[in-house]
Amino acid sequence: MKQLLFCLLLGQCLLIHAQHNKNSNKFRFRSTHQVGFQSGQAGTDLQLETINGIQYKTFSTGIGVGLDYYKERSVPLFLNVQKNLLRQPRTPFVYANGGYHFPWLKEKAEEWIRIDVDGGLYYDLGIGYHFPAFKSGAVHVSLGYSVKNMSEKINQNIWRSSLPAQEDFQRFDYTLRRYSFKMGLTL
Repeated sequence: MKQLLFCLLLGQCLLIHAQHNKNSNKFRFRSTHQVGFQSGQAGTDLQLETINGIQYKTFSTGIGVGLDYYKERSVPLFLNVQKNLLRQPRTPFVYANGGYHFPWLKEKAEEWIRIDVDGGLYYDLGIGYHFPAFKSGAVHVSLGYSVKNMSEKINQNIWRSSLPAQEDFQRFDYTLRRYSFKMGLTL
């Protein structure tokens, strides 16, 4: 995982450096910051994301990180791919995010139980509309469908967990499906 992240970051740095080269002026750096809400069976919660990468004509890709409050607070780390459907400043677009989300707190302790939380697969697919704002920026809105997998391991007998024969664990796996609405600014 660390090697993959390092390779992605190195590739991004090389592509950003290439944008300063006069022979490759078609690439440009792109930074997107967005806030949104996710709604599903577990309620409605806040989502924050920032994506930094490159754009080439109508395609863009970047590495994103966020803060996801749905059910359990987590930090998704993902690859974003976006395609503008028109070559105009005002355009609809489609996007796909895929990666892994890390739990904010790996372990939670209550009075008589201890809960270990593990992250899992994270993806988000959707459509949106992009329109110019300010001098060189753009504002966008999007609707999407997102999935976050996670698991919990609950030790119900924390007071006797030091004894090897007395373990009493339960494991719960969750697939959290939710709809998302996001608004953001692209620079």
